[in-house]
Amino acid sequence: MDSFYRYSFIAAIGMLFGETYFVIATDKFAPLFLDDYFIAACMLWVTLGLRNHSKSDALLLACWVFVFANLYAMLFTRLEPLNPPDRPWRLLAILVIWSGASSLWGLRRLLRN
Repeated sequence: MDSFYRYSFIAAIGMLFGETYFVIATDKFAPLFLDDYFIAACMLWVTLGLRNHSKSDALLLACWVFVFANLYAMLFTRLEPLNPPDRPWRLLAILVIWSGASSLWGLRRLLRN
């Protein structure tokens, strides 16, 4: 397993644990967390089962772009002036940067191959 696939595998495991923590610690509405579990499962499927498939790099890039877009939308929803000011956004901003950088890494990898 190369470094990008290993990195994505660890990130997917982290997303599963992180999402489970937030589901248990908050009263998050079910449809809002099911997509997170779906994308983490998709990343695990690609990194473990499909890494030798010809389209695996493109599918993994799609997973990262989905994570980036989801976090980006959550960040700007939290920054909306109508929301309470106590909603945390700094960690979310860091995660947006992280997922954006991961998406760019995946795009660079896809363009190289």
